[in-house]
Amino acid sequence: MSAGEPRRGGLARSLSGRLLLLTVGFALAAQLTAYVPIVAGQHQELLSSRIAAAQTAVLALEETENNEVSPRLRQELLANAGVKAVALKRDEARLLFLADDMPGPVSKVYDLRGRGWATAIGDAAEALWSGGDRVLRIIDTPRLGGGQFIEAIVEERPIREALAAFARRTFFIGLAIAMATGALVFLALNLALVRPMRRLIRSMTAFGEQPESGDRVLVPSGRRDEIGDAEVALATLPGEVRHSL
Repeated sequence: MSAGEPRRGGLARSLSGRLLLLTVGFALAAQLTAYVPIVAGQHQELLSSRIAAAQTAVLALEETENNEVSPRLRQELLANAGVKAVALKRDEARLLFLADDMPGPVSKVYDLRGRGWATAIGDAAEALWSGGDRVLRIIDTPRLGGGQFIEAIVEERPIREALAAFARRTFFIGLAIAMATGALVFLALNLALVRPMRRLIRSMTAFGEQPESGDRVLVPSGRRDEIGDAEVALATLPGEVRHSL
């Protein structure tokens, strides 16, 4: 390495490397901040979709005479809704439809009525860390004023698998966005700041080696920012130094 070249270090020691690491770090922090509520919102949406499908199944069963249908049709409607049992409270009457293969006892109750974000985030994290073998009871208000409340008994495994797939997909998308953002900001800062600063350093080093030489004076680029002011100041410095000497 010659004396006229700027000293280069590792990625973490150079200015451009530090800019890249800081930009990627801040982008990842921003993605993580948005990532948690997004996953929690998806978990809420998966639970709500089970309730919506359960209400559709109940409406189909309710339209039959005396709410009586063949076991095969009842099983098919509940299976398509992804639920094992549905109960709908309407007009002081409680309609209950059960599947033939009921799961074990309920392990977790989700009441979606007036649920806060802190609870939603904690429930989403618990769902991801659980083994997916739990039986859930989901309670919500029916859509379109369809009753006082509706509750469904569901198995957690399909919900957890869908949530885990969404969380992985969202994480890698966010990681790719953070890396792309960091690379673009790095290139922009490298072109706008780092390269002009290296040019200033090379000119200062060359002048320090041969201060009497007039061909090593920096020619300003005409920029109208702080870098341009530094170039103008550095261009006038050799003449002033030689005049003083």
